[in-house]
Amino acid sequence: MTQALVSSARHRPPAGYSPSTGFGEVNAGAALAAAGRLAAQRPEAGLSASAHFGSRGAGEPGPIPVVHRSYRKIVALGVLAGVAALGFLLALTLLVAHVLRGRSRRAPEPVTETSS
Repeated sequence: MTQALVSSARHRPPAGYSPSTGFGEVNAGAALAAAGRLAAQRPEAGLSASAHFGSRGAGEPGPIPVVHRSYRKIVALGVLAGVAALGFLLALTLLVAHVLRGRSRRAPEPVTETSS
């Protein structure tokens, strides 16, 4: 489709593409006609899909099996992770409270005057 749009554009820039105008003005009718001509062409010779992606012959692996997971196990592990996260937050809160309490209990150091 891209090739049909580009090849059928009107008012094309001399260099083929311009950053300000692109490939030119779209001509929808000509683009559809070009797409029809391109669709009727036979593709160029190249690697077949089986040569590119491999064919399923003897000894080659088949489709990947779907692994079914236990719903109960997923829920149990989710609950365990939630409890662990709450425990971590509780420990962090207690640690911060302990540090702050220790700072507030410290008596300020007495200021001594020095005679010179």
